Amino acid sequence: MRSFDQFSDARVQHFFDQVYHDRGLMKWQGFYLSDHTAALKQVKAAEHQQLSIQPQQSVAKITQCLAVAYRQHLTVIVQLNQLTAATGTPLPAVKGIVQGYHADTVYIGAQPVALALIRYVQVV
Repeated sequence: MRSFDQFSDARVQHFFDQVYHDRGLMKWQGFYLSDHTAALKQVKAAEHQQLSIQPQQSVAKITQCLAVAYRQHLTVIVQLNQLTAATGTPLPAVKGIVQGYHADTVYIGAQPVALALIRYVQVV
């Protein structure tokens, strides 16, 4: 059995300076699982979708897209025609299945959205 006395400070310093080669961040890359990278990509795409202002669609196009999504039970992404007061960026897009409508309000998931506030609709 070896004694720890043979490892002097100078010998340890020589080992780390001359022999051991640190690979830097390469040794941490194995900790990023595919689920992590997929989640990070999804968050980045959602942020990009929220920050980019889509063109204003006509009322006819908006109602047509919502009607198709309602009949076929499809998911829609709706961008509202409102900006946040603090940053001036669009509010987060509303995503879900069109559940129904009443007068000038459409229900996407459980959230009511006034038709007058809709800027852009995308059927997914």
